Amino acid sequence: MPTAHRSPLTLRELLVVGLCATAFVVLRTVLRLPIHLPGHNAAIFSVLLVVAAGTVGRAPAATAMAAVAGILSLLAGIGTADGPAVVLRYLLPGLMLDALLVARLDVCGRSWAALLVGAAAGLLKLAVSLGWAAIVGQPGEWLLAKAAVAGPVHTISGGLGGLLGGLLVARLRRAGLAAGAPKDQPRSP
Repeated sequence: MPTAHRSPLTLRELLVVGLCATAFVVLRTVLRLPIHLPGHNAAIFSVLLVVAAGTVGRAPAATAMAAVAGILSLLAGIGTADGPAVVLRYLLPGLMLDALLVARLDVCGRSWAALLVGAAAGLLKLAVSLGWAAIVGQPGEWLLAKAAVAGPVHTISGGLGGLLGGLLVARLRRAGLAAGAPKDQPRSP
């Protein structure tokens, strides 16, 4: 008897992923923070990446959210200095988080682990940006200076976003609204 093909994500899960990706692009567009440091917006991406992955609780939620956020960012003109690599800049952190989910590590519901995931996401975004800059011919001194300034900002901003995302996921779990919710509480429809 043939087996039915099951979608990797349910409609509810796809809606969560899509809403998180859209919220990221809208927040990045609306919140033009006058902080002139590269990477200060890694917090916005990290919080929504952790919330999407933690709410769904399985792969490929983070990758799907990151891919949609990257494509929407490209279409909205966010991060266009990286050209088409802007999609990769968001996709790599999503792939990293999904790899952790596949390894069955609960990194989204624990605030310290989510902080580390957010910091790593910020650094992966920076690595893609620096890689693209090297490909288009930026001088090595410029790349080192950018890494020296942007590295700590990406790490701290991404870590803070991951921490906030982890706290939100933990709260959603206690309310029965996320994967990993206590079994004695019914999940909302």
